[in-house]
Amino acid sequence: MKIVVAKVLCLLGICVLMLAGSLLPVKIIEADYEKAHRSKKVLALCNSFGGGVFLATCFNALLPAVREKVTAHEPLAYKQF
Repeated sequence: MKIVVAKVLCLLGICVLMLAGSLLPVKIIEADYEKAHRSKKVLALCNSFGGGVFLATCFNALLPAVREKVTAHEPLAYKQF
C-alpha cells in the first residue's frame, strides 16, 4: 500500500511541476511585455531543455525494446556466411 501512495504523490508532484513550468512563460508575458522581450533567450533555453527532456524520456523508453531485439539477433551477427 505504501508504494501506491508514493507513486500517486510522485505523479501529483510531477503534474504540479509541469503545470507550473508550462504556465511560467505565459505569466511572464502577461505581466510585462518589455520584460518578456528581454528574457526571450532564457525562455528559449527553457523550451530547449524541455524538448531535451521529452527526447530523453522517449529514447529511455525505447532502450529496453532495442536491447531485446539486439540480444535476440546477436547469434546471427557471429554467423559466418
